[in-house]
Amino acid sequence: MGVGVTELDESKVAALFQGAVSSSLLAFVGLTTAAVGIVDWISAAIAVVASLAGGVAAGLFRTRMVPDVASQLGRIATSVLWGVVVVALTRGSADGWVDLTSWATLFVALALGMTGGIMAAAYLLKKMWARGALRSKAIVVGSTALATELAAELKVRPSNGVDVAAVINSDEFPARGLALRDCVADVVRQTNASRLIVAPFTEESNAVLRVARWAAAEGLAVYVVPRLYETGVGLDSLSPDRVRGYPLVRVQRSAHPFLALKIKRLMDVVVPAAGLMVLSPVLALAALGVRLSSPGPILFRQERVGLHGQPITISKFRSMTVAGDPDSEWSSDSRVTMVGSVLRRTAIDELPQLLSVLRGDMSLVGPRPERPAFVDEFRRVHDDYDDRHRMPVGLTGLAQVVGLVGDTPISERVKYDNLYIDQWSLWGDVQIIIKTIWSIVNQRRYKQQQVELARAVEEMSVSMADDRDLVIDLSNDQLAVYEKSPEVIR
Repeated sequence: MGVGVTELDESKVAALFQGAVSSSLLAFVGLTTAAVGIVDWISAAIAVVASLAGGVAAGLFRTRMVPDVASQLGRIATSVLWGVVVVALTRGSADGWVDLTSWATLFVALALGMTGGIMAAAYLLKKMWARGALRSKAIVVGSTALATELAAELKVRPSNGVDVAAVINSDEFPARGLALRDCVADVVRQTNASRLIVAPFTEESNAVLRVARWAAAEGLAVYVVPRLYETGVGLDSLSPDRVRGYPLVRVQRSAHPFLALKIKRLMDVVVPAAGLMVLSPVLALAALGVRLSSPGPILFRQERVGLHGQPITISKFRSMTVAGDPDSEWSSDSRVTMVGSVLRRTAIDELPQLLSVLRGDMSLVGPRPERPAFVDEFRRVHDDYDDRHRMPVGLTGLAQVVGLVGDTPISERVKYDNLYIDQWSLWGDVQIIIKTIWSIVNQRRYKQQQVELARAVEEMSVSMADDRDLVIDLSNDQLAVYEKSPEVIR
């Protein structure tokens, strides 16, 4: 359930304002280049539109925690260069590709126009923020002195446009048996805060991680001060968000998650539709094989849990003989037919789920859907199990391409499912789809590697639990092992 975060909060309005001002000045400069004869009118229009599209894709017009035009120069240059390249590709032959000076002049003019637009927008925004308009509210979560330092910095500098709604000491909640996420949700609901800043904390707890995931899913802009920031971690020279010099890394990697998710849905329509047509002979042969293998229906339908814990129904080619309650067993290899074994080994039994992807119940890539009974069991054991329902379930996923299938540990699958969601990108989905084909071919080797990995982790965990050794020797050389007492090296 949502907590009342508005779709069009103050920071988004500020971003729209910045984009409008920048676009207006860029368009004026572009039309001026056409008016003075540097390029023709059509080329100028194409350059302006393509440059704006490049800026939007790069997140150039996103309102940052602390406006800093200098840090945006790299993105400005990239966006304008893209605009000039598009003009060259679409209009170069019409102009004869002879006047390189015109292209260079166009690039410089558009770059100056976009830079001037962003500077003008930043100046006007600071004036409005100083007068109390379009200000957004932030919550700071952490337990170190840095949390209060960040909050104080935002409080004493009204030109940043951010008011601190609350500073929450994250370490106190587990100690008192309280839910940190519930507290943050209450503060968001009461103050309509639209930003969450996660500062370093002393207690190692998954509570802060779950708060950050929840806030990002609810539409808040989430910023994290990375560990070891002193070494330069998180200092992106192209687009830093900084407060008092400390780097703030935006949790949502996509500059425009709404647009990116729409493109993901478009992929979920186009790719399965094409796949069903191309694979129709394979589907027909599989259906015939299931029909001849044993009595029963061709398709096996089962209820699973999808996005936000909602029930969905998936279909597979039946690979087992009909008997018993399908929800009563994790697996029953003794009932798998010869045809079913081939279908499972090649993952052809999963292909009917492309229809679920087309309907929107599933996505091509996402956490694999599980049965309700197992979901209830796993969420009691694993605190972050429900976090994997933040995105649509998928036909394949990150956990599957690394070999976490069958009877591999649920804890590992949950970890990889949440890693996929936390670090999601469209290009990442494409990579997972490609790797899925390879993982199907090598699934036995991948599964064996996961078993060996789990065994190695368990063995090293036991070694680390031994309080006598401070260094674990994993090499063939005899490494020096430090002892706590007495302080000697043996």
